[in-house]
Amino acid sequence: MPTRRIVVTGGTAGIGLAIARRLWTAGHAVFICGRDRERLAAALRGLSGHEGRRDVTGAACDVRDLADVKSMIARATESLGGLDGLVNSAGIAFIRDFEQIEPVMWAEIVDTNLTGVFNCCHAALPALKAAAAERQPADIVNLGSRSGRYSFLGGVGYNATKFGLMGMTEALFLDLSPHGIRVGLVAPGTVATGLGGTAPADWHLQPDDVAHAVEAMLSAGSRSSLNWVELRPARPPQ
Repeated sequence: MPTRRIVVTGGTAGIGLAIARRLWTAGHAVFICGRDRERLAAALRGLSGHEGRRDVTGAACDVRDLADVKSMIARATESLGGLDGLVNSAGIAFIRDFEQIEPVMWAEIVDTNLTGVFNCCHAALPALKAAAAERQPADIVNLGSRSGRYSFLGGVGYNATKFGLMGMTEALFLDLSPHGIRVGLVAPGTVATGLGGTAPADWHLQPDDVAHAVEAMLSAGSRSSLNWVELRPARPPQ
């Protein structure tokens, strides 16, 4: 597979960092973003300090802010010499009974998990279209969840955004495939990240399991598109 030029949002910790590390280790040029500048700096040091390579860069960015996203994508495109991959990994979760969800909490999870993906796809589209016209297909990979198909107690906010992201991904594929842009979604079960206050357990998936699925989606042959990958723990809950 040729070297890809990939932006990973939420790439400073958890699943996003695991995705960035796996793609970088595979030889791709990677640009990461996250809201926390100190965490961003630490992630970049941890990635680029190996083997003398410096082809991983990044910028602080709040995906909820379209102007911020446009600036980040412009920097990434310049730094990478183009863009042919976007992995939307930035996301938040909270587990609350419906009566405990304040309007500001609802706005935050929708703005991050749905509007944030829209902002990144919208800002990256010109660069992705340009890359697809010159090279192999360009890719958008959205990080979804099995919670996008199966509701759970206390999941009103999270379920709503992940159900919505699944529909958005399907519609984006139909809109963008004529331009040579593939759009897919990786939907893991519970991952040992602590997101949403879930305590890690031995049977949980690990961030690198999700990263492996993202890498597989990006490396699909040019005549095919992996649109949906669902990950489940290999062992049942214990």
